[in-house]
Amino acid sequence: MNIIDATIQVNPYSRPGRIRPETKAVILHWVANPGTSARANRDYFASLAKQTTAPFRYASAQYIVGLSGEILRVMPEEEVAWHCGSSQVDPASGRIYTDWAREVIGEKYASRWSTPNHATVGIELCHPDSSGVFTAETEAAAAELAASLCIEYKLDPLVALGRHFDVVGWKDCPRWWVRNPDLWEAFKHRVAALVTA
Repeated sequence: MNIIDATIQVNPYSRPGRIRPETKAVILHWVANPGTSARANRDYFASLAKQTTAPFRYASAQYIVGLSGEILRVMPEEEVAWHCGSSQVDPASGRIYTDWAREVIGEKYASRWSTPNHATVGIELCHPDSSGVFTAETEAAAAELAASLCIEYKLDPLVALGRHFDVVGWKDCPRWWVRNPDLWEAFKHRVAALVTA
């Protein structure tokens, strides 16, 4: 696995420079910007540092996987990224975060004051079109990266791998796996096989 260091500068909007107190889950996303490269999405996160007027946008992830399977590290893995916070109510639980988030990530990280960002690693995946389907290269690299993170943090991929949708309950992210939950389950099993190999 080849990880390219592409760290962005510390700033309030995309790299707050805080260390996560613990790691409870790995959360996967789609970039929602069809056909763009990992570098273009990394540069977008970097550009948020230049905001000067409200409303301010907060967004980032520790990693971005590109269309050819390249992996960019956007910030040191142990730092907090702004990838799965919410102020919107989950339609199923009626609370800010889902029951899955409270069970897997923990009640203390599933509130308005201490978000799941403080206990998760975020991986953004590039995709060629608006369906959100991933290239084989992107999916393979994402599986390898997710497996290495699960090994590092002693996480069970069948429990602690989540989609952004699993955390907030309302976001169509990553679209391909939200609309095709059987393929999401297959991806988790693929990661689990890598963990136990």
